[in-house]
Amino acid sequence: MFQQDYIMREVELISRFLAKALFGRETEREDEPAFSEYLSENYLPYRLRKLVDEGRINEAENELFEAVEEEPKTEYLAAAFEFYRLLSEFTPENLERCGFSEEEVLEGLRDIKRIYGIPE
Repeated sequence: MFQQDYIMREVELISRFLAKALFGRETEREDEPAFSEYLSENYLPYRLRKLVDEGRINEAENELFEAVEEEPKTEYLAAAFEFYRLLSEFTPENLERCGFSEEEVLEGLRDIKRIYGIPE
């Protein structure tokens, strides 16, 4: 439970960073998820969501980091935020069934924050 709370706090930090970077304003909480409408299979958030829905979390995270490391666009940060927000809703048992863990979620969040220069 502690790790799940920590993950949610980390996701909130990224959300505030995004609001500041994209809109130049502070926010308490974004009510609308970044995955609103899926434009096409070439759209990164759509592909990530599809892979998560299929239980292919490792593959989704690999695709996310390939895109981010190639070119750390702000839209990829939004996709990362939504990806980890989705994972924060999984129970540890559900993550394990998908071959993933809470520790990997935390590590991924730390890596995204490092890439985008978001302070710890």
